[in-house]
Amino acid sequence: MKIKAFLIAIVAIFIFAIASIGQTPDPLNENFDFYTRGEYRTGVPRPQSILRYDVGDHSPTYAQMERVHRRDRKIAPDRVKMV
Repeated sequence: MKIKAFLIAIVAIFIFAIASIGQTPDPLNENFDFYTRGEYRTGVPRPQSILRYDVGDHSPTYAQMERVHRRDRKIAPDRVKMV
């Protein structure tokens, strides 16, 4: 009976250990801000203004990406080209 309780405890510890591995934050992606890496045009709004969430928080749909690119093409046609 003690062996059965010991094996159950070992399995429970293993399950909790595996579950906690997925909970640790990735230090490379934490608080990443694309706009601190260089100079950008101040007249071009960030994609968050259309998407309503920070870039990287969710995956945008094709329609959302297209809306951002169309807006950027109107504001900075020398930098954005759609083919």
